Amino acid sequence: MSKRTKQKRNVIILSTVSSGKSTLINSLIGKELMPSMNLACTSKLITVSINSRLKKEKAILYDGINNYKKISNCTLEEVVEFNNSNDFTRMDIESPMWSLKDMGKWICIDDTPGVNNALDYSHKEITIKRLNELERGFIVYLINACSIGTDDDYEFLRSVIAIVNKSKKI
Repeated sequence: MSKRTKQKRNVIILSTVSSGKSTLINSLIGKELMPSMNLACTSKLITVSINSRLKKEKAILYDGINNYKKISNCTLEEVVEFNNSNDFTRMDIESPMWSLKDMGKWICIDDTPGVNNALDYSHKEITIKRLNELERGFIVYLINACSIGTDDDYEFLRSVIAIVNKSKKI
């Protein structure tokens, strides 16, 4: 991805499965780039960075070692394919997010997997790892209106508070 001289602002979006994390990012981008439906869609960390100079989204996929793949015109289909692939562990997307273009900051939005996926406990590990790596920025916690007051939200929010209190960087 291109080098930035602007001050970086990280936004990490956290929640349980199917609470609207990807839908929120699609709203900010102004198009459907992130898969969103009423089931677990995001299985890995995806970071979307603002780049108003672009006309199309571009992406880099990382395998966790030293290998990567560039995508010059990233689409919903590529994001779905990445989520279903075992070849790559992380995706960084640059997108022209016109709704945020005048903020004067380099905005990076992390779409994290839902933490209560009973079929794949690695989703919670991925999300907690990213939260622990966050040096400064904002946490957006979404609550699914259909499941307000669940133990899943309560337990995960307690974990988030503990991490933030321990970190003192966020």
